[in-house]
Amino acid sequence: MSSHPAPSVTASPTVQTSSIAGSYAQSHSISNSAVAGLGTGVAIAGLLLGTLISFLVFRHYRKRQNPPVYISQSEKAEIIPFNARTADPVLLEQFLLDPVPQSRISRELQSLGQLIQQHCETYYHLLAARVSESELAGNLTLLGIGNGSTSRTTNTTALLMDPATRLTAIRHIIAKAVFGSIAPVTSSGLSLLPPGVSDMTSRIPLTEENTGNRRATEAALTQWRQLSAFLLHPNRSDRTPLIPSDDLLAGQEHKLTAALNACLEPFVKGGEDQIYEQESHLEQVIKECATFGYLLFSQPSEYRLRFENDEGAGIIVCPGLYKVVNDNGSHYQELISAPVVESI
Repeated sequence: MSSHPAPSVTASPTVQTSSIAGSYAQSHSISNSAVAGLGTGVAIAGLLLGTLISFLVFRHYRKRQNPPVYISQSEKAEIIPFNARTADPVLLEQFLLDPVPQSRISRELQSLGQLIQQHCETYYHLLAARVSESELAGNLTLLGIGNGSTSRTTNTTALLMDPATRLTAIRHIIAKAVFGSIAPVTSSGLSLLPPGVSDMTSRIPLTEENTGNRRATEAALTQWRQLSAFLLHPNRSDRTPLIPSDDLLAGQEHKLTAALNACLEPFVKGGEDQIYEQESHLEQVIKECATFGYLLFSQPSEYRLRFENDEGAGIIVCPGLYKVVNDNGSHYQELISAPVVESI
C-alpha cells in the first residue's frame, strides 16, 4: 500500500511552470526589440520633420527679403544674351567702321605736308634771332624732337638758328610734333587722339621679354582700337571714320600750340598781330592733322607714320606712311606714301 507512484503526480506542475517561464521570456525579448526599433524610427522621423520645417521657414524668410522681380516683355527684348550675334567677332566685322581707299589716305597726308609748308613760308622770318640755344634745345626735347637723342636735338637747334635752313627745320619740327601726337603712343605726352585712347595706350605694359607673345599683344591692340573707334562713333550705322569733336580737341590743340610756340615764337614775323595770326593758323594746321589721325584710328588695318630716312641725307619734313597689318590681321610692310626729304 505504501508504494503508490506519488512522484509522477508531483512532477507535472514543475514541467508546466518551466514551459510558461520560457514562453514569457521569449515574449519579453521580442517586445524589447520592437521598442528599440520604434524609438529609432521616431527619432529619424523627428529629424526629417525638423529639417523640413527649417527649410520652409528659411525659404519664407528669403522670399520676404528678396521679393520676385517681374520683367516686362519690352524689358526682356532689351536683354542681350551672352551668345548674341554681335558678340561673335566675325559677325561684328559687319558693323565696324568701313575702310577708306589707301589713295585717299595718301593724298590727305601729302596735302597736310603742303599745308605745313605754306604755314612756314607765310609766318616765319629769316633774320637773326636772339634766343638762348640751350633754352631752345630744352623746349625741343619736351616736344619729343630728337627722340631723346641729345645730338639730334642739338643738330635741329643749329638748323633752326641758321636762317638758311630755318624754314626746313620749322617744317620738320611741326611735322614731328603734330604727326607724333596722332600716334598711339607719343614721346611728348601730347596727344590729339580721344583722351581715353591716349590714356589707355600710355598705361599698357610692355610685352614680357622672354615669356610674352608680341604678336598676341599687337592683335589685341588692333581689335581694341577697332572696337574703340566703333564705340566712340556718334553715328555707328554710318560706318564712316571718326571726326574729332571741337569741344574735346580745343584743349589738346591749345596745349600743343603752346608747346610748339615755345620754340617758334622767336622766329615769327611782325608784331603781336602777326603772332596772333600765326597762332590761329597753327591751331588750324593741328586740327587738320588731328582729323587725319582720327581717320587712321578708324581703319581696320594698322598704319604707321615714320620719320626714318633710308638714304641718310637731308631732313624729313613730312613722314612716310606704312601699312603694317592688313584687314585680315596679316603682318607685312607696305609703303603707302613716301617721306618728303629736304636737303640741307
